[in-house]
Amino acid sequence: MIQAIKNQISINNLKSNLLFWLSALCLAGLMFKTEKKWIILSVCLFVIAGLLSAFVSNLYKRFMQSGLLSKAFSVFVATFAACLLLDRFVSDKDKLPKTIISCALALASLYFLMLATSLFISELKRILIDTIRFKKLKAMLINLKSNWIIILSAFVYMRMNAQLTRNGFFSLMLAYIVILIVFTQIPKIDVRALLNKISMPVKIYALMSTIGISIFSRETYLLGFYQYGLLKKFVEHFVARFGFDPNPHLHYLSVLLVLLSFVSVFLFVSMLLNFVTEKIAKAFTTLGKTELVIYSIIALSLIAFVTVIYCNTNAFWGMDNKFDTIYTSDSADMISRNVYLKIYHNENDIRQPLFAVFSAPIIGFGYTFAGPLSRISPLFMGLFMNYVQLIMLVVTTVLLARMLKLNKTGRICFMLVSAITYPTLLFSLMMEQYIVAYFWLVFVIYSYIECKKASPVAITAAGGTLLTSMLMIPLTYKYSPDDKKPVRKLVTAVEKSVLTFVMFFFMFGRLDILLVLTKKVEQLSRFAGGYRPISRMFQYLSFVASCFVAPNALRIEWLGSHESWQLSLTIPIYIVIVGTLVLTLCLISFIIYRKDTLTRIAAVWVCLSIVLLCVCGWGSDENGMVLYTLYFGWAFMVLLFKLIIKLSEKLKTKYMIPIFSGAVIIAIALLNYQGISKLLAFAFKYYPY
Repeated sequence: MIQAIKNQISINNLKSNLLFWLSALCLAGLMFKTEKKWIILSVCLFVIAGLLSAFVSNLYKRFMQSGLLSKAFSVFVATFAACLLLDRFVSDKDKLPKTIISCALALASLYFLMLATSLFISELKRILIDTIRFKKLKAMLINLKSNWIIILSAFVYMRMNAQLTRNGFFSLMLAYIVILIVFTQIPKIDVRALLNKISMPVKIYALMSTIGISIFSRETYLLGFYQYGLLKKFVEHFVARFGFDPNPHLHYLSVLLVLLSFVSVFLFVSMLLNFVTEKIAKAFTTLGKTELVIYSIIALSLIAFVTVIYCNTNAFWGMDNKFDTIYTSDSADMISRNVYLKIYHNENDIRQPLFAVFSAPIIGFGYTFAGPLSRISPLFMGLFMNYVQLIMLVVTTVLLARMLKLNKTGRICFMLVSAITYPTLLFSLMMEQYIVAYFWLVFVIYSYIECKKASPVAITAAGGTLLTSMLMIPLTYKYSPDDKKPVRKLVTAVEKSVLTFVMFFFMFGRLDILLVLTKKVEQLSRFAGGYRPISRMFQYLSFVASCFVAPNALRIEWLGSHESWQLSLTIPIYIVIVGTLVLTLCLISFIIYRKDTLTRIAAVWVCLSIVLLCVCGWGSDENGMVLYTLYFGWAFMVLLFKLIIKLSEKLKTKYMIPIFSGAVIIAIALLNYQGISKLLAFAFKYYPY
């Protein structure tokens, strides 16, 4: 693949696109600021422009050959972007020479912006034509008429969950447009035939999950009339003007809307769950009785563990909106406003834009019980929502064990070691979003390795629940040495997945994220780049060790408001040694198994953790890298187990894996017992329930 990419690079391309590259340099100069984030952004922009210049021949010629509408749109976008950047980077305090230079750079960067936009449009047109055979107007209208009930149901569901702010209104309108466009291409959906292809257990689970989603949608809809300013003022004016209070009747209206939305929600949930279960069915149907019993015991043990802890402390699930009670988690906010089902939750931002879309079909089952029972006690909200996540956690680990090609004994050992690691114990207790993101990430890898194909929908689910998982697009591309145009095929694969992601993004009304993107990026940037590089390196080594054993932590008073359990800035030497040793062993494992697909993907994921956490310093400023142990820890686990497999083969003993796993389980259990005991002692003392 690397050789094929080298063959695509041409010096002639660089010469023909020299002005394009120089224009990109001007844009980088306009954006350049002394802050590290702008330096990195400027460098990345210049590198991307260089790659385009090397791969694509004569970009200007391509621009001139494009249609008039495409050229006009490219010029408009380029001018708008240049003006936006100029307004952002030039302030009233800047001296006249600097302002003149900035204007000149903005003018020079128009060429790059114009050609880049034109290239994007041409590629988008190509992938749309190749992927979707657009029907004629008459056929489109017939399709809309045939599916009008489902379309109306989808409209109602989106309205019930919409934020009635200015940005929310634009998002909702665009969502309606995209839904209509999608359904113009879909012939009449035979709901009965579709459901007949789905197994009864999946349909029952989908029905229960849809009920939970509908209950929450109704609550969100009713809350909108009391929470959002425009509606609240409207209701107050209506009561004052006509002497009629519509609030009691809203409950009847909400029931009607729930019934209307039920059709589209049930279809979406059923199809998504069927898509998942079809892929992973083989992983479970081929398990022996002994394995099923052991895995069930692991799941039930985690459920019992969580139940006992939750009944004694609300530190992990409390709904009092305290932030950073346990490390830098936001569990209270996520539970109180239900991040798992609420599309527009503030945590479902550019980092997890479609989180609720792909978590609701699975976790909605828990809310079917949690929603009504939470009126009795909020404890039920934490318990039932988390029970589903615990099952997801065990299922995900089973998928990893299957991909390692272990025998029955090896799989059981892998499951037992995974169950005792600190990320499993921590995230079983702490209500965060990472179990869902972890599940979809591993599902994509499993689909690619075991089912030979990772579909764009699966990649969208992984990227939608955590954006960095979009890196799976090039990692799951199947390269063949016989391909005449491997780079073109790779680009096409990336475009298809990105196009699917964009379709879901707008169809579920996430335009609001783009409308506040600049502000949000500014807010998020404060979580990166903290401390000096050496300090970040030690934090990272502690993070690597935390993927297995509990880190050093202590009780502090968080911002003078409440007691909090946070990572200590003092990192014990044994933690640094463990982290260094794990990285060294992972490198050795990769060298040995570098031709193995799972090993390569795990190695890339380790490298991604180094780039994001150690180099960029994400989470270092708040000293909270432990939150990412579940999302990245599986890669270290896979590489280490691969090394154990190799050692077992060299020693020619079938007992190597059980013996080594037993020793590791005892060592990790002893270390984690101390860490978890201190954490629970803090929770029981300061947050009793």
